[in-house]
Amino acid sequence: KGSIVSLVVTDTISLSHDRYAILKLMLNEYILLRPSREKTGFSEHDILGMIHGRLWYKHIRQEEYSIKLRLLLDSLVITGDLSQSEGTYWIQSKSINTLVDYEKDLALRESEEKIRKNIFRLTIVITALLTVIVLVLLALAGIVNLESIWHKVLEIKPVRFLMKFI
Repeated sequence: KGSIVSLVVTDTISLSHDRYAILKLMLNEYILLRPSREKTGFSEHDILGMIHGRLWYKHIRQEEYSIKLRLLLDSLVITGDLSQSEGTYWIQSKSINTLVDYEKDLALRESEEKIRKNIFRLTIVITALLTVIVLVLLALAGIVNLESIWHKVLEIKPVRFLMKFI
């Protein structure tokens, strides 16, 4: 619940993640419903109670929370993940597909980020290796004195930096 509260409270998190968090919370609560419950839908008050606790209505920003939640629920109704009748929101079967698609996209984004970081590190290593190869070739040709370059490199200690970076 704490992570969902932080999702709804912060303005920096994208709305798609908020929609995902609310939909997942509603689906989990729907699965845990007692069979003896007469109504299987959720009102705005029920959802706000799940997110912020039973005393959410005493919070200073309760109007802001309810407006944001209403907009998110309306967007879920438009996409067909929820249906609404008489102020009650009902989970639809399509919501499971929406959750699975969002989780797939999230995993894909994370793997792309890892690949991007690894490509950047590989680029740095290749650049360093090419620099060393060029310096060796220039030293073999007698153009560059490798011993003086090596002392200068040791003075600025970039090897330690590269080892930490890699």
